[in-house]
Amino acid sequence: MNEDPDLLHRPTGRVISDAMGVPLIQPRTLDLAAVDPATGTRPHQIIKTTDPQKYGIRVSDYLIA
Repeated sequence: MNEDPDLLHRPTGRVISDAMGVPLIQPRTLDLAAVDPATGTRPHQIIKTTDPQKYGIRVSDYLIA
């Protein structure tokens, strides 16, 4: 979780599949508040959410402590 109140909408999350929906062997952790030093922009954002049950995803398997 991002502790900066201005960035609560930019959490740390996990990428669990590639763009084609193929599960990754090792999920990637992304900090959505991170800024690319070369451009000064945030390179990652959430563009869509979905029901995890639709894809057989157990959310508890991917929680970040």
